[in-house]
Amino acid sequence: MAIAIYVFNRGPIANFTEEEILGAVTESNYPTLCAQYGLDLDLIGLTLEHLRIVISDTADPRYILVQYRGDGIRAILVNRWKGEAAAQVTSQALSTATSEDVRSRLAQTKEVFTIALEAGQLHDLGRLLAYELARWAAVRGDGIVLALDGRWYRLNRHKAFLPLDLDHP
Repeated sequence: MAIAIYVFNRGPIANFTEEEILGAVTESNYPTLCAQYGLDLDLIGLTLEHLRIVISDTADPRYILVQYRGDGIRAILVNRWKGEAAAQVTSQALSTATSEDVRSRLAQTKEVFTIALEAGQLHDLGRLLAYELARWAAVRGDGIVLALDGRWYRLNRHKAFLPLDLDHP
């Protein structure tokens, strides 16, 4: 069963490319992030060797695939929700958000990205890549992130994740 990171953006992201996303997910220090997430450093080289971004071939992309483990192995799937679909996802999030700060930000949502992972991807570099994708989307769309730990985050000017819902249990 897939689990996901959600990014709720106040501004829709226009005109993004595979190259832009690839640059964004590879600009961080992988050894530091692997240590932070408890991931095997030996996976970095193989992951970067296979890393490829594929955007749906429309003028208004609806999904992004992040392939990082070779052909035939499940990629990370990123869905982009706009309009009514984004409103539905946001409504579900509003129904469980307890922080007024989070509720206020969600009310301004124009676009939602969901970054889906399978359980096994939490233990390879899938989790690291998923958070880097979330970082890219939240920076570009002035968004907030509902992370895998169930907490809400915003990004500061250095693109670091900071807790937004300090009243989260």
